[in-house]
Amino acid sequence: MRSGIVHMTEKEAGLLEEYAEGYRFTYLDSYLADPAAPPVSLTLPKQSAPHLSDSLFPFLFGLLAEGNLKSEQCRRLKLDEDDAFGRLLLTAGSDTIGAVTVQTCGGGTRKLASHHATCRSGVWDTSATLCLGRPCGW
Repeated sequence: MRSGIVHMTEKEAGLLEEYAEGYRFTYLDSYLADPAAPPVSLTLPKQSAPHLSDSLFPFLFGLLAEGNLKSEQCRRLKLDEDDAFGRLLLTAGSDTIGAVTVQTCGGGTRKLASHHATCRSGVWDTSATLCLGRPCGW
């Protein structure tokens, strides 16, 4: 399972996860609690229940490069051109069109404010020392 943190105008908005069955996007409680915070996309309205999809959410897929730029990114990053989620994690962390960016979850040098937890039934256990069922990389 791979995951990334979705930011809206540099504010942490939610967790994007890839599973064998598909994808899940869940808004962070802190983002949901802010009435001024807009949804990441009109197709991903603010809600506490996770958004589920068999394929990468079209709005997020739209952040990916196409054509020659896609080929060049995949060549330089040694990625499979069909690995949309991997490309999203490695290329949408900055300098995207619009206000949304996606950064790899784990292995970073800073802690996600509402992260460092285990997700069970969509509820964050902030006292846990595991992250998504494995030792936390934050």
